[in-house]
Amino acid sequence: MRHASWDIAMAGAYLVTGFGTTYFGGRRDPGPFALDAEKNTGWRELVPSDELIRPAVPRGGDRGTRGSLRPPEVAYWALSAPGEEYPAYVRGTAAEMRLDLGARPRRFRVWWFNPRNGVSGTANEVMVRDQYVFKAPDTADWVLLLKAVR
Repeated sequence: MRHASWDIAMAGAYLVTGFGTTYFGGRRDPGPFALDAEKNTGWRELVPSDELIRPAVPRGGDRGTRGSLRPPEVAYWALSAPGEEYPAYVRGTAAEMRLDLGARPRRFRVWWFNPRNGVSGTANEVMVRDQYVFKAPDTADWVLLLKAVR
């Protein structure tokens, strides 16, 4: 469920299930759902940007078992608010990847988020020009976030 949920969110969609309005990463919003609500502003500004990721390994395909469909074992997706924010979701690989950010040098805060337990690592500040090179800590699923420093 978690893998499919992240795949959906990183495609620019949102999750609505059953009672309440959203279920994401173990959190439930009791509603009512309002697309224009202030709390949804940041997500509306992010657009799917998978073309920004330069992987060392190919993305996997959907997997089926006994009539059911399962998300790919190896996946990586990116969203962006160009020049400002770049979340990337990676699972199934710890190979080196590159995130293309453009030629303009910019300082970013960078940190990893563990979607399995909801814990964020400590943010580091880095200067990025062209590409940010990264490796997930292991082959489990991880979220990398780069946010421009103002």
